[in-house]
Amino acid sequence: MAVAHAAAEPQDTLDIFGSEGSLHVAKLNASTLRVVRSGVETIEQHPAAENTHLPLIQQFVDALLDGGRPVVDGIAGRAVNQVLEVVYHERERV
Repeated sequence: MAVAHAAAEPQDTLDIFGSEGSLHVAKLNASTLRVVRSGVETIEQHPAAENTHLPLIQQFVDALLDGGRPVVDGIAGRAVNQVLEVVYHERERV
């Protein structure tokens, strides 16, 4: 299985390849999943997932405008980036 993350893409995409087929999402939360298995392609429609980040983003903006403290701050963001750096660095070494 291979999973790729491309920061240069204009929207989030997802492609998963396995030994028996693949899954493709051209635009996350667009409700369309393309499944290829044994050379046969099917298109599935699913309801878009709730954006779980939106309330945190709104709270962050409100806290900045009101002079309050955001629930998620730069410290958390830097910690996430450090984890991602280790994950992608380790992947390159494999």
